[in-house]
Amino acid sequence: MNRRPALRRMAKLIAFFLFEIIVVAVLWQGLANFECQLTGSEGVCLFLRSLPARALALLAVWTVILLARPGILTRFFVTAADPAGERAKWVHFAGVALLLLPLFVGLGQDLSPWFRGLAACWLTGALLASLGGLCWIAPARAWGAALRPVLPALILITLPAFFAPEITMVFQQLWTGDATLTLVTFYLVSILVHLLNGAVLSDPSALVIGAGDFFVRIAPECSGVEGLALVGGFLLLYAGLFRDQIRALPYWLVVVPLALLASFVLNILRIAGLVLIGINGNPTLAVEGFHSYAGWLFFTILALLLIWAAQSLPWLRKTAAPRAKGEGLRSDWLAARMLPFIAFMVISALVMAAFAHPELGYPLKALVMAAALLFFLPALRSQDWRPAGLPLLAGLAVGLGWWLGSQDSDTAGEALLAQLIALPAPILGLWILCRAAGTILLVPVIEELLFRGYLQPRLSLRGPVGALIGLVLTSLLFGLLHGRVLAGFLSGLVFGALYLWRGRISDPVWAHITANALIAVIALITRDVGLI
Repeated sequence: MNRRPALRRMAKLIAFFLFEIIVVAVLWQGLANFECQLTGSEGVCLFLRSLPARALALLAVWTVILLARPGILTRFFVTAADPAGERAKWVHFAGVALLLLPLFVGLGQDLSPWFRGLAACWLTGALLASLGGLCWIAPARAWGAALRPVLPALILITLPAFFAPEITMVFQQLWTGDATLTLVTFYLVSILVHLLNGAVLSDPSALVIGAGDFFVRIAPECSGVEGLALVGGFLLLYAGLFRDQIRALPYWLVVVPLALLASFVLNILRIAGLVLIGINGNPTLAVEGFHSYAGWLFFTILALLLIWAAQSLPWLRKTAAPRAKGEGLRSDWLAARMLPFIAFMVISALVMAAFAHPELGYPLKALVMAAALLFFLPALRSQDWRPAGLPLLAGLAVGLGWWLGSQDSDTAGEALLAQLIALPAPILGLWILCRAAGTILLVPVIEELLFRGYLQPRLSLRGPVGALIGLVLTSLLFGLLHGRVLAGFLSGLVFGALYLWRGRISDPVWAHITANALIAVIALITRDVGLI
């Protein structure tokens, strides 16, 4: 296998593993109901909670290692049809299932009394997911043959990444800088939160900010020094591994300062998001979820963006690698199926934090969704988007069924309708236009790209029974996403069956567009904004 297909396959797997880590972390934080202090195994509990952060750090570091040693890739990458790779993939998925199964079995219950037994299940799942993922990339014998010559150096790099949470904690405790960075962080967070939510109180003398029953103190640990340390270490690692490929002057004078500045800015956004989520009614998510994982997620995204920039910018490289036409990110079909949905979820979380009623911020969501799809327009143009009669009829049936099964939506939409009526006419018109475009066009395309275009083939085994398994699993995930599990599951079955019909992503997209258009028309006629 030559280098370019190996690099492309590595990028696809890394994107998928990053997506998985984010989903597992969010579900753990949202569904796992236990306090580490009450489990009797606080150390194990804290270690389990830190697994997503460790996985993110390892993912970033190993991406750099594999890029810096392309000979490893060309030696051991498994082709898509390799039976060993297929078996390893399902070992990996079994591990992920073990990580998530106890959360759904004990949904809403206090899991503290059963924590020790559940911990064994979770640790086993983490081990299977990790080993299965590695063997999905390449068989164990290939890993051994390729990495044995550089094993000491790899251990020196991998161990700090695995123990990154402990290292950053020690670094914070040893931080003896003055309070200037903390004070700057407090004032910038205060300004941003006041702009987005005026009813906020802040006390500069105590570095406290909040509203109602939710107040937080901007401690020295919140100053961003942890992120600066992580990004700084990553920059040093990258400079050492790629010293023969990058230009030192622009790297140290341009890339390093911009990366450190980006880390500081992302920390400001993280804390502002924490405050907004807390004062808008979800303090648990703010403190335990957004505070715990957002910093690590931002670090990983920043690290991967740095890798992409350093590999793509000609002025940063001593010898620019030639790129064939149509091989950029905008033409990547995998990225087009995944990244718009990630952008959709991120902007949805930010809008939920920033607005008293999340739906009031729908124009921002529509703008981000449209921008994401426009960015991947070259990849989307590679598909056949001609509509067919069957998907349109199926969409009408789905839309009708969704409406008939939503008899309680009037109550859900009363609060939103009251706030919409109070808006000035031009703003209300803009909201209606954005909501219609998002509901009818943008959301169906983005959701179908991920669920039917990416997840359903990934979760399907070979043969008719395997295709049925993929259809059911994807439909279940689709139902969970939409809250109304049964209605979403049945809708997902219809959309998934249409995808199996001809293998064209356009068929479920057109069905989804038709269903949402019918629902939007019914909502307009009945003035039931909760329906959409």
